[in-house]
Amino acid sequence: MAKDPVSDELKIRYLLGNVSDEEQARLEEYYFVDDSVFAQLSALEDELIDDYVRGDLTEPQRKQFELHFLNSPERRRKLAFAKSFTRYLSNAPTV
Repeated sequence: MAKDPVSDELKIRYLLGNVSDEEQARLEEYYFVDDSVFAQLSALEDELIDDYVRGDLTEPQRKQFELHFLNSPERRRKLAFAKSFTRYLSNAPTV
């Protein structure tokens, strides 16, 4: 298996809007050409949302999440769903 040319750390910083122009261009070069990078980015996006809902982001990450990541209506919808789902699970009876 080939080594991923873009680290998860860079992808997370990209999603949070915390990358240089050079890093952004590098990641987007792979993102638009390699479907696996797109899939990884989508999975990390979901993980970021889950981490935010659980309160697992660092303070700087949380601020960037709120300032940058949530600029997208689609991401706000995903966050609303994750919050609702988490609330539902916390109220669901255990079997």
